[in-house]
Amino acid sequence: ATENITAGYVMADYKFTDKFMAIVGARIENTDITYSGFEFDEDNEEAIKTPENKKSYVNVLPGAHLKYNFSDNSMLRFAWTNTLARPNYFDLVPYATFSPDNMTLERGNPELEATTSMNFDLMFEKYFSSIGVLSAGGFYKDISNFIYSRTDLNYDDPQFGRLISYTRPENGGNADVYGFEVSLQRQLDFLPGALKGF
Repeated sequence: ATENITAGYVMADYKFTDKFMAIVGARIENTDITYSGFEFDEDNEEAIKTPENKKSYVNVLPGAHLKYNFSDNSMLRFAWTNTLARPNYFDLVPYATFSPDNMTLERGNPELEATTSMNFDLMFEKYFSSIGVLSAGGFYKDISNFIYSRTDLNYDDPQFGRLISYTRPENGGNADVYGFEVSLQRQLDFLPGALKGF
């Protein structure tokens, strides 16, 4: 597999007031992939090369980061980002591994799409003079085309016939991920002796 990624981005930051600032921008990525594989028959111990496959796609990934300072030691951050995760090379390669002993078949999937996610993060941070920080926030991710491994039992394959098991990676639909996090960090300057400042 050969993968070429061409990317560029634009970014601007702006200070609305002494307390409120923003960074906005967008990243554009063009992905070109060329890949080929082999069909391997364990029974005959043969490997036949598959035709070369090519794929190209463009992703536009905008984002915005906002920060509001309540004081010198406390702030609220908000981020809207768009990210992607490309399929593994091996999952894309159009290979086939057939085992006649247990009638199982594994294939790659050159039609896999990259997984994309729109993310929202909100975080409050409070810094202490004792060299510590308290933070709390939440996040939400809207994920499209997540990748999973699909197995079909009793699958009828046009090339290898009736199979006990057929497995290949597939794109799923959409998924939502959300959560809440709290973090407390403090230097232990009140401990005695060598432990002070741990």
